[in-house]
Amino acid sequence: MSPESAIAALDRAVHVSGEQIRLRRTTGTQQIPLDVDCRACAQGDLKVILSPTEMKNAQWTWPPRVNDKCIIGGKQFTVFGTDNLSIGGQLVRIELQVRG
Repeated sequence: MSPESAIAALDRAVHVSGEQIRLRRTTGTQQIPLDVDCRACAQGDLKVILSPTEMKNAQWTWPPRVNDKCIIGGKQFTVFGTDNLSIGGQLVRIELQVRG
């Protein structure tokens, strides 16, 4: 499977069964928020599965990292772990462990 076909398959899956979320990273001494809206599959309250597509399109500083925020259904969660899947050196899937 090529990286492009893996991302396309994940994009289709999160479009059908996912929900809209917002990832937030704060930066600088004034903690300025940098947001990106994404479709994702949130499994329970601890695992969020994302495609890199929206972050790449928004030129967001991806991939997500520990202490970023994830806003789901108006509730804010903190990223405490990430697991990234790459194919041929290209990021194709992001799994976040979130707590909130």
